[in-house]
Amino acid sequence: MPSAAADQCRHSRRHDTNICTEASNQPIHRMPKAQANGRTTSLQRFLASGAAAWATETITLPIDIAKVRLQTQAPLKDGSFLYRNMVQTCLLISKQEGFRALWKGYNPALLRQVSYTGIQLVIYAPIRDFISAGKEANDISFFRRVAASGSAGVLSIVLCNPADVLKTRMQSTTGRNAASMATVFRDILATDGVGGLWRGVGPNVVRSFVGCACEVGCYDQFKTSLLHHQYFTDGTA
Repeated sequence: MPSAAADQCRHSRRHDTNICTEASNQPIHRMPKAQANGRTTSLQRFLASGAAAWATETITLPIDIAKVRLQTQAPLKDGSFLYRNMVQTCLLISKQEGFRALWKGYNPALLRQVSYTGIQLVIYAPIRDFISAGKEANDISFFRRVAASGSAGVLSIVLCNPADVLKTRMQSTTGRNAASMATVFRDILATDGVGGLWRGVGPNVVRSFVGCACEVGCYDQFKTSLLHHQYFTDGTA
């Protein structure tokens, strides 16, 4: 004969499925709010973006050091330049300074890129929601998304500029005996003071605002439009 609990479950199933679980004395497992609505948490976004930044920076750092050498080199006595293009620069660095020299500045590069990317993605949504005054996702204008993503990029690069300075100093130094990140840090403080860690922050701010506005702002706008027209559903696969 059916129990009272089972009978209650059967009659109330169309109203609240949780009653069935409670009536059968089974534990109720509720998903975190962020997962229930298909969104990721701030920590998940930071870790995921950090892992992606780590992999990208590890693969592309030789291209970055070639760029730095091409930008900072001085002409030789005859007016020519030692470094002529990206491929020739990488080959010459590898020949003269060793293959590992292509990854000079690796530690500050990782510190800069992982922190910059993670902070940018974590703070973008709160900034966007703040300047949008609580509007629904479909009602947030493209201009507000661009402003929010650009602002997130600016705040992130201001915080991470010291790591960018350390990376550039280490990459522009020639020779096989490269100084450590700690040594370069102490040298900057001794010669330029704390302000030396924020050299070049102006161009970095402009670059980060434009880059983040185009990347994150446009991505968010396109994603929202696609969801609104039901081309796909949101959430993890």
